[in-house]
Amino acid sequence: MQAQSEGVVGSVRVNVLRDAVPLLLSPALPIFAQRFPNIEIEIAVDDHFVDVTGEGFDAGLRYSGTIPEDMIAMPLTSPLQWIAVGSPDYFARHGRPVVPEDLNRHRAFCNRVFQAGYQEYRW
Repeated sequence: MQAQSEGVVGSVRVNVLRDAVPLLLSPALPIFAQRFPNIEIEIAVDDHFVDVTGEGFDAGLRYSGTIPEDMIAMPLTSPLQWIAVGSPDYFARHGRPVVPEDLNRHRAFCNRVFQAGYQEYRW
């Protein structure tokens, strides 16, 4: 495979959310660079949801619920499991959530993304 991929030359521009760097890029980049040594990779790490192709990128990494309908997408991982955490003191004062709907009545630090204005990424 190395001999075939050495002839591949060019550049790739990728726009990724900050969370994707440790989850997806850090493990994959060394492997990609070894397999495709003549490909130059430009990575823009940005938590703004830009128009990937409109801004001149070749690809983008996004949360599955934020992909525009006109984009072609494929999953890179199995669904990620997000968890809600709180201190014992917080739960003693406000009660422990039992079902996901209980989270709606709790205070939370939510992940905010920029997509036509800052919006919270829904639970």
